[in-house]
This record gives sequence, structure tokens and C-alpha cells, in this order.
Amino acid sequence: MKDINSAFDDEFGDASVDFKEVFFKYFFFWRYFLISIFICFSIAFLINRYSHKIYETQSKILIIDKKQSALEMPTAENLFSNSKINLENEMEIMKSFPILEKVVENLKLNISVESIGDVMTSRALKYPFKIKHNIQIFNENKLFSLEINDINLEIINLKSEKKYIFPDLTTIGIKHDLPFEIFDVNFEESQKRSFNIHIQSTDKLVKLLKSKIILTQTGKKSDIIKLSFKSSNFTKHIK
Repeated sequence: MKDINSAFDDEFGDASVDFKEVFFKYFFFWRYFLISIFICFSIAFLINRYSHKIYETQSKILIIDKKQSALEMPTAENLFSNSKINLENEMEIMKSFPILEKVVENLKLNISVESIGDVMTSRALKYPFKIKHNIQIFNENKLFSLEINDINLEIINLKSEKKYIFPDLTTIGIKHDLPFEIFDVNFEESQKRSFNIHIQSTDKLVKLLKSKIILTQTGKKSDIIKLSFKSSNFTKHIK
């Protein structure tokens, strides 16, 4: 009778592997492996470098019944009874046009600065100059390009193609019809950089915020509203 090892060899053949032979067999294709690795790392780098960054913020808001005095001690009935606050109404109020309009005005969201890169344009949080509104109401969307030369500011209305030239790197003290002022330019930091000044109308900006703000109730019996807002640094020009 054949033993188990002999029967296995008869069935499957010699199980030994010549690793040296296998190594040199695949080593012949080392160039293709190297090129594949380089391509994969290049794609990963480009995706990481040029993908739009997503920012998300969350907050919780406690809705207090106006009828309840802060000095009153809660009774047993109040402690064990369900809240009478209509959170759906409160959430609708929070996303209403007057409230979001105040948010836009207080945070000065009508004007944003965009940094122009070789591949993509993104919203800039830090830039080498200061900008301020010189009008209160924004009724239309506009886009301006800003170039900082050796001694001049060059601003172009990209819609009408009207060009403005300001000496001494400031718009203050010179008569113009721009809806903003540029001043305190840091020339060293602004070299070889181009910017856009994006003006957004209040109405359309409020609609955009309303579509991005998400309000949810934290629990069935809770008086707390969770507010979340998600956006990217990608600049989408509202027409």
C-alpha cells in the first residue's frame, strides 16, 4: 500500500517550487512594475493636490420657551411633560430670508477673494491686501480680476472689460465706481500672484446658504437643533 505522501505526489505531482526560477521569470518585467508604481503615485499626488477641500462645521442650538421665565423653578408637571415648542417652526425661522440676510451682512459674505493658480482657482482665506465694502446693498453678481504690479493696481471688470489703474497700490482717495476698496497691499507677498474679486448678490447668496444649511432635531423629545454646514473652497460663480 502506498503511503499518504506517495499518493499525494502521484495525484498533484512534485509540490516543490524553484523560487529562483520564478523570481527571474518575473524580474524580466521589472520596468513595467516600476512604471506602474510611478503612475499610481503620480495619480494619487494629483488627486490629493488638486481635489477641492471640503469644510464642515456643526453646532447645536437649544430652543427655550419664551413663556418660561428663567427665574421660575420647574414644576414636576414641567419636568415630565413633553415640550410644547414646535421645532419645525423654529427651523423654518432659522432658514428664513431675513435671518440669513443678516448673516450675510454681518459676516460680509458678499465679497470673496479668489486665488488664481496654474490649474485651479480657489477661495483664498489669506491674501496680501485688505478689502472693504463701499456699498451696503449688492443687487448683482460681478467678477473682477486684480493684478498687483510694481507701483500700480490693475483691476478689470471681467463682464464689461472696463479697466481701472490705481497708483501707489491703493484705491482709496481716487474716484471710481468699484463696489470695494483695496488698501494695505503687501507687495512682497503679492508678487507673481493673481486674484479675482467675486461679488455675489445678497438674494442669490441667501438662496445658496439656505440650500447648504441642514437643520435636524437631535431627538424626538429634545429641544435641541443640530445645525450643520458643508462647503468647499472651490469657487462657483453664481450667474
